[in-house]
Amino acid sequence: MSGKRVYFTIVELLAVITILCILAGLLLPVLVSARERARGGSCIGNLRQLGLAYSQYCNDYTYTPPVSKQGIRWMDLLIPYFRMQADKQMNTVFRCSSDQRTKEKCFIESPENRIYLSYGINQCYPSRRENGTPILWNGIRLSAIRSASEFITFSDGGMYYIGTTVAVPVLDVFNEELSITGGYCKYLSFRHNRQQYLYNAVFADGHADGLSFKTSPNRYWDYTNEGYSF
Repeated sequence: MSGKRVYFTIVELLAVITILCILAGLLLPVLVSARERARGGSCIGNLRQLGLAYSQYCNDYTYTPPVSKQGIRWMDLLIPYFRMQADKQMNTVFRCSSDQRTKEKCFIESPENRIYLSYGINQCYPSRRENGTPILWNGIRLSAIRSASEFITFSDGGMYYIGTTVAVPVLDVFNEELSITGGYCKYLSFRHNRQQYLYNAVFADGHADGLSFKTSPNRYWDYTNEGYSF
């Protein structure tokens, strides 16, 4: 038996390194995509929990939670419904794992604690109402929602509310994210896929889904389900 050692040549080593680099290049997008799908699934789960708390609040008061009224905001009103389930859940349900903004852009002060908030409540103007205070700001009677399965209640957002005026949406960067920065769904964030304008949302009937701003109808933001025309 020969005791002679066998060594790789430089050419062979370079070939192995090249193959490993090619494999890494092929696998990296797959891994990134898988990680984002996992984050998206976690976000959908959060929104379902928000939708459940929203429904419980509506059943208790027959009105939707006000966006903000006398200094009390929707998240302050829903926190007790999470506490009924688990403190740990309450501390994570407001945060989307795909939200990569710096903390100072995400934290919002609550009367009881600081919340890392990734979602906004829909307070868009309804159809044919172009002036005055948005009617959703103070909440609406639950029975006024025409189609619960087609009315967004919460979605990915850069503020605690989404929507300001009846106007064409403006796309830009807000708080380090690609977002709508003007129009009927202002502060809507596309943190799940910038190229496809993807966002997650939960509807008034409690179902949550991933949507594309390119294809989802604007009537989803109108509780009368009529939508907006410009």
